[in-house]
Amino acid sequence: MEELERKIKEIYNQKLAEGIEDREFLESTLKDSESYTKNSINQFTNCLRLVVNCLLYLQSYPDEIEDYYPESAPERFVAQAKTNNFVARTAARKLSDMG
Repeated sequence: MEELERKIKEIYNQKLAEGIEDREFLESTLKDSESYTKNSINQFTNCLRLVVNCLLYLQSYPDEIEDYYPESAPERFVAQAKTNNFVARTAARKLSDMG
């Protein structure tokens, strides 16, 4: 946040040197900067969650992983997903697409 405040002051001083003293400009710059910072933090948080989720999934043992399928899922796909071959992977992908 200190860097953000420094940049805003720098822009404000530059505008003052140019002879422009526009409070609306300063406020809009501040809002844009805050918005950018919040978006960056949200994106970083989402990426970090994804990485942690992947690491936890990869370190888990196969017998710890339980597959849950919705009750509305076709039984044929569920049965195929429980076998270990190409058809199972296709069925599992279709089931995950269904929710």
